[in-house]
Amino acid sequence: MNYTIKEGDNLGPGNNNWRKSNVIIRDEITLKRENNTSAEVDFDFKGYGKYSFECEVPNLPKNVVFGIFLYADDQHEVDIEFSKWGFWFWPNCQFVIQPNEFKSYINRFWTFKKKFKGYIDWQEDYIEFNLNNRTKRINRKISKEMRFMINLWSIKEDYNQTEVKIKCQI
Repeated sequence: MNYTIKEGDNLGPGNNNWRKSNVIIRDEITLKRENNTSAEVDFDFKGYGKYSFECEVPNLPKNVVFGIFLYADDQHEVDIEFSKWGFWFWPNCQFVIQPNEFKSYINRFWTFKKKFKGYIDWQEDYIEFNLNNRTKRINRKISKEMRFMINLWSIKEDYNQTEVKIKCQI
């Protein structure tokens, strides 16, 4: 499996500081967010297909985001995201296609599980999300080549979580 780990300061999303040391790849992938730094892995998986995963996600602090996504640029992105987006009362998971031109391209919901199995199925004329058998299919073409990525980051620069670990198998 080929991959690139993000490294650098004040990079998006969220003007985070990204560290290679926050990613451990062995039989499974562990992402951690500590000392106000974040983690992102860009895998060498590209093009149409079904991108499957299994992961264990703890109850995240309200400012932390865990994303499993396909990405080309900010105009061509497909996400499964776990986050409360800064609000404790906000649904903690979403399926989204960015840019979010129409409300039908975002589906927010609550999930109280910690173990997840799912996929993003990207085909020429549709995108289908699945998370623990919750499925949403959106008929939309995205012609730009996207790549498969995961990340763990904070929406607020001043957030200093001691440690959050995400274990994921792809």
